[in-house]
Amino acid sequence: MLSRKKVYKQKGWNINPSIEQFIRTVARSFNPRSYKDLSVAIVGNSIKHFFTLLLWVFVISLILFIPALFGLSEYVEGKLDNFESIGVDFHFSSAEPVVFGEKEALVTFGECNESEAEGLLVFDGANFMYDKLFGYKKISMSLFNDFKANKSEVSGFVSKVLLIMSPLLALLAFVYFSLKYLIFVLVATVIVLVLSRLFRFEINFNELFNIGIYALTPMILLELLTLPLSGVNLPYIPFVLFVLYFLLGTILVGSFQEGHHPKPVRKKSTSAGSPHYIDVHRIK
Repeated sequence: MLSRKKVYKQKGWNINPSIEQFIRTVARSFNPRSYKDLSVAIVGNSIKHFFTLLLWVFVISLILFIPALFGLSEYVEGKLDNFESIGVDFHFSSAEPVVFGEKEALVTFGECNESEAEGLLVFDGANFMYDKLFGYKKISMSLFNDFKANKSEVSGFVSKVLLIMSPLLALLAFVYFSLKYLIFVLVATVIVLVLSRLFRFEINFNELFNIGIYALTPMILLELLTLPLSGVNLPYIPFVLFVLYFLLGTILVGSFQEGHHPKPVRKKSTSAGSPHYIDVHRIK
C-alpha cells in the first residue's frame, strides 16, 4: 500500500500531508459539528495545533504590517502632539565604549564622532546617533526639551528605535497573545465544567479544553489579521465568536444525564446476623 506522501508525489501535488491535515483541521474548526471528533483529540496535539495556527497567522499579520513601516515616522510624529512635555536626562561614564552585540554591534555607549561610531544606535552622553545606511544621523538630546519644534528629527529617531526593537516587540506580542488565548480557554473550560456538574451535563475537562482550543480559530484569524488594517476596529466580535463556537461545541459534544439515582431506600432487615438496616438498591 502506497503511503499518502507517495500518492501525493505521484499525482503531482506538492502538499505535505501534515500541512494538508493542518489546513483540514483549521477548516473543520469553523464547523461546530466537527467538534465531536476534535474533542477527543490528544490534548498535546491540540496545543501543538494551537501554536502552529497562532505562529502562521502571526507571521502573516507581521507581513501585512510591512507597508505601515514606511509611514512609521509620520505616525510617530502625529503621536508626539499628544505629549505636553518630554524630559530626557541621560548620563553615563565609562573608560571605553560599551558595545552591546556579540557578532555585530547593536547599541554602543561611549564618546565618539560620526566617523568612529559603531552600532545601530550610539549614545555619547549628549547626543543620539543612529545608522542611516550611508552614515550616522546625530540627534542632540536637547531637542527633546523642545520636541514640538523638532518633531521631524525626534520622530525619525523614535522610529529608528522602534524598528531596532521590532524583533523583541514581536516576540513579546506573540507571548502576549499566546497567554491571552490560553487563559481564555482555561477560564471558559473551568466555568463550563463547574456548570456542567451543577446541571448534570456529561462532559469532561479534556473535551472542553479541546473544544476551546479549536473554538479559538475564528477569533485568532479575525483579531490578528485585522490588526494591520487601519480603520478596522472589531473590539468584541472575535471574543463573541469564541464564546459562540465554544458553547455550540460543548452542547454538541456533551449530553444531559437521563436521570439520577434516587436516595437509597433503607428498611429494616429481618435476617439473623444482618445489619439493622439495608440498602434495597443494592439487592440484586
